[in-house]
Amino acid sequence: MGRNHPPLPARRDRPRCAPWPLRARLGSEAIRVLAQRLFDQGHHRITIDPAAANHRAIHVYEKLGFRRVGILRDYEQGPDGTWHDGLLMDLLKGELKSELK
Repeated sequence: MGRNHPPLPARRDRPRCAPWPLRARLGSEAIRVLAQRLFDQGHHRITIDPAAANHRAIHVYEKLGFRRVGILRDYEQGPDGTWHDGLLMDLLKGELKSELK
């Protein structure tokens, strides 16, 4: 089956997905809300460790205020047995950006 297959017909029991730009904004907003909730509960720092090659996620985290701390070399092993780097990022209370642009 190739990439150019026809779309599935609409059905009532199949949820409709939002277009990519909207899904991206919803994901960013969900991360921002979660981070704010953690800070409101008394947390001082949030750390995350996306794959260093996951540029889209890293871009979103940086837009929210996360900063790059360092590379975690050979951090996770892929299904093919090769090792991949991770990126350590953190966000301190007061650094969370309230608006996504």
